[in-house]
Amino acid sequence: MENSWRIESVRDRIVAGKIIAVVREDDPRSVPPIVRALLEGGIRIIEITCTTPDAFALIGELVAGGEYGGPDGSSPLIGAGSVRSVAEVNRVAEIGGSFAASPICDPAVVRSGAERGLVMMPGALTPNEIVSAWNAGAHIVKVFPLPENGPDYIRALRGPLPDIPHAPSGGITPENARPLLEAGAVALNIGSWLTPEADSIEERCREIARRIENLECRIKNEE
Repeated sequence: MENSWRIESVRDRIVAGKIIAVVREDDPRSVPPIVRALLEGGIRIIEITCTTPDAFALIGELVAGGEYGGPDGSSPLIGAGSVRSVAEVNRVAEIGGSFAASPICDPAVVRSGAERGLVMMPGALTPNEIVSAWNAGAHIVKVFPLPENGPDYIRALRGPLPDIPHAPSGGITPENARPLLEAGAVALNIGSWLTPEADSIEERCREIARRIENLECRIKNEE
């Protein structure tokens, strides 16, 4: 019961926040300033990919870091990306992460994360893959890699699959962010456009926020 409540609470925050900042770096020392800039820019959902060196240590430090609290006293949601094994998802849970995302869907990984109280966001692209991910226990399905005609593709998926929440990933910019949400995505995974270098991140966060302001996203089967 406790895990179900936690998962629902985290998923609601992801849907309310709309933007998941994906941080993938070669140098782990560059992660803390990027995270600080993201938080200063108003983004409160941050994913550190497992391909980043020392990713788990960084996630643990961010989860424990009281200096990252928001003005209302809330802590940011910190999770892991590029999770591909049960061992990795268990590690995310052990260090206090809130969610785990992946470019693929491994049912064993999804089940393990859900059992540990993590919001699970496996990757899928085709309708068959998306339904398989949902049936495996996904809480949100990451549509990856997002096709070039992203909004049209999300809109087409939402027709026959209205009960499955989608969070596209790959090539998201200010130009397609709002159209994707209007097409039915519940959240957006934004990486390379948002975090090219620390000194431009705050303004990029604010630009995305301006583009999507006044949009409210809901999970259809809970309306």
